[in-house]
Amino acid sequence: MKATKIIALILSFILCLGLVSCKGSDEAETDSNETQSTENSEDTSKDETPATQPDDDGDDGDGDSADDSKKSDEKVVDLSNPTKKYDLAENRSKVKVIGRSSVVSDGITCDFTAAGIEFKVNASGIVNLKLTATAETYFTVIVDGVRASERYRVGSGTATLAVAELESAGEHTISVLRQTEPQRSLCVLNSLSFRGTLLDAPADNTRYIEFIGDSITCGAGNLISDTSANANLAIHQDGTQAFSYLTAKALGADYSIVGCSGIGVTYGYRTFTENEFYTKLSYYRSLTDSYVPTRVPDAVVINLGTNDKNKTASSGFVEADFKADVEELIELIRATYNTDVPIIWTYNMMNGGYIDEISAVITALGGESAGLYTCELNRNTEGAGYHPVVSAHVTASETLGNFIAGKIYSQ
Repeated sequence: MKATKIIALILSFILCLGLVSCKGSDEAETDSNETQSTENSEDTSKDETPATQPDDDGDDGDGDSADDSKKSDEKVVDLSNPTKKYDLAENRSKVKVIGRSSVVSDGITCDFTAAGIEFKVNASGIVNLKLTATAETYFTVIVDGVRASERYRVGSGTATLAVAELESAGEHTISVLRQTEPQRSLCVLNSLSFRGTLLDAPADNTRYIEFIGDSITCGAGNLISDTSANANLAIHQDGTQAFSYLTAKALGADYSIVGCSGIGVTYGYRTFTENEFYTKLSYYRSLTDSYVPTRVPDAVVINLGTNDKNKTASSGFVEADFKADVEELIELIRATYNTDVPIIWTYNMMNGGYIDEISAVITALGGESAGLYTCELNRNTEGAGYHPVVSAHVTASETLGNFIAGKIYSQ
């Protein structure tokens, strides 16, 4: 009997040990599951959209939303604030369009150097821009006045760029500007997607300047200090670091850049001249759509003559023809705006560009008293294809900015 009691006590002790061991295993497994759930939910919260898209009423459509709401120990996607898509063709009035553009069926065209959009949102998280390009295109993104350090690249076809990751909820201003020229690619900005509201478009600045020119105006070859590099490659070009864009920004002015590498007044490396290029809304997109302005610039800056000079270096220059085309271009610009808009002809960044002949035409048309000016810029040929590098563009923008401030905005 005594032995029986001893055996019973031993069995009870073993049973208790087993229960404790089992309980400890269950708790360890639960901790592991909770940790994995948190890691998974954190990854999900970074996604732009929930794995299951909500219906219009905010329910995820599986009938279990009441049960899901009870899972307070898990992180879940906030379905009350789903990602919204804003088609830009339908929301043209909600964005500030920069540069020559048009609304097409699938969005807003964005063909020219430093062209793009500026918009305001009340949002947090990732802001996506869907766009379509015909070839490699680079973009600059500016969020709340701070320029992103990286370049945004897309290839041929449709792509989606995460142009901003807004850490704090609230109002934010975002600009997306292309760095490359129209002959490199044509582009359409299709839509914006983010969690939040697209607010009213930013207001226009009171100042507005138009820039007309060639590769220098567009910043070709400015990103690399190597004269043997190919200036025609998009990777070597940033029009948002060209003197044209930098001048406008320094003056607090809106702008339009109508530029094309290789173009000339009479001679050049294109099958068309500036007089033909200027009159089209987007020459490489359509030869039938004419440019109809919606705003008169305070001044028009022309940087042409470099390609005329290079093309006719050995022979073929006819002074009378060149002068006639210079005069025609000046008259064409003023006829476009139906006013004697001030015109500033810049020169010298790569060569003199027949400035003597240009100056003679300007003098004959009345010179400064008629609102016609010339402005010499600094020379630099250290970049790709002997184009000016970024630092030279900065210097040029300071010179031109001071010139415009003194001649145009001081009056």
